[in-house]
Amino acid sequence: MRDGDALLHVLDQLEPRFGRVDAGRLHVERRQIDAHADLEIVRAEYASQAAHMGLRPLALNHTAGSWAIAFADGDQLLAVEAIEPTKAGGEATLPLALITTKQP
Repeated sequence: MRDGDALLHVLDQLEPRFGRVDAGRLHVERRQIDAHADLEIVRAEYASQAAHMGLRPLALNHTAGSWAIAFADGDQLLAVEAIEPTKAGGEATLPLALITTKQP
């Protein structure tokens, strides 16, 4: 599983509603998380941040071997995508992408 493929799959779902990355509407910030991190805690933390921002869960599909969550309200978006630790090939860290809409 390549993280780039998983990210493109998520962006393909978000761009029709929120605009394209290359048009400057969506912003992707790449991060790394520990491959041994508890992903339920990671997901819960982003869900809490989204709730604090007044965002609601948005249905989002992900590729096998990855996970993605998204929250939105109007044109405001917070989405997170990462590959599963079992697909990391023994790496110590996992790539994680934060996807947000750029606010004017």
